[in-house]
Formats: sequence, structure tokens, C-alpha cells
Amino acid sequence: MKIHAVIDTNVIVSAILTHNQESPTKLILAKVRNGQITPMINPAIMEEYIDVLSRSKFRLKQDVIQEIRCLFEVRGSQFDPEISEYCFIDPDDQVFYETYRMVEDAYLITGNKRHYPVEPRIVSPTEMISVIELAEISSGNILKLTTFLAKYSILLKSSPSVKPTSSTKPPSILPTTSLSIVT
Repeated sequence: MKIHAVIDTNVIVSAILTHNQESPTKLILAKVRNGQITPMINPAIMEEYIDVLSRSKFRLKQDVIQEIRCLFEVRGSQFDPEISEYCFIDPDDQVFYETYRMVEDAYLITGNKRHYPVEPRIVSPTEMISVIELAEISSGNILKLTTFLAKYSILLKSSPSVKPTSSTKPPSILPTTSLSIVT
């Protein structure tokens, strides 16, 4: 199973800075490394990655920055989008959006969904991990189903505003359009 996705810079920064190995942002990078997610890149996106990761406030070593650059260049697919007239809060986000739009069933993974138009395939890292887990379940992986249901059960029990009953419907975690996974 392969998913094409544009990965916003904030997801990469978060993945590098967090110490939580199970964080959704770390899992996104792991899925890039293992080939489940094919990053959609171009020179402007790569320049943004390097520029942001090189900022002194993050104190990242050059070898970490080069590892990310190499990972995305080796695992990624190049796209050359046309820039539209759509106005973005952060003008640097436009190239991410336009690149994502080049593949019909691609995703844009971001920690700043409010910076983009509301679209079913513009998702948070947590939502993307859920999409991948559900796709694995639908392909018959029963162990993934058990793990997913256990996590969902824990989320329901830990939420004070949700009291599971026989009439409780699970929250929607999938985009409203059907899943199109490239295998």
C-alpha cells in the first residue's frame, strides 16, 4: 500500500523535536522511510524544508537536516505545480497545496489545517495514521483491527464528554470521500 502525500514542514519539525517515539509525526516519518507514504516534493518544498530546519531556534545538527533531505529526495516523487490565485495565510503554504492537488487521491498532512482550504484529504498527522490503519484493516490485517479497536476503546473511555452506550456512534475519522490507496 502506497499513499502519495505532501508533508507540511511543521510535521517534519515536530517529528524531529519530539521524544515520543509513538507520536503521529514520528509515525509519519517512519511510514516515509518504509515506503508506505511517498512524499510529493519539488525544489520549492525542499528549499522550505531546509530553510526551516536550519533555523537556529531548532538547534538541529547538519547531519539531521541532511538525513531529512536525503530521505525525501530518495523516497519522494517530483512534481511541478502551477501556482493558482488562491490566497493563503502563509504564502509559503501555497506550493504545498498546489503540489497536493496534482494527484487526485493524494493527501496533504499538516499540523496547521486552518492554513488551508477545508478539504477531506487535508489531514492532521493523527488523521493520516488513522487512514493508514483503517486501510490496513480493510486489507484483512486482523491484528491491526484489534489494535485499532483497542485504541478507539481507550479514547472513548478517557473522554469525559463521551459516554459509550449502545446508541453512541463512533466519531468520523475518515475523509468524506472514499479511500483510494495505491498498491
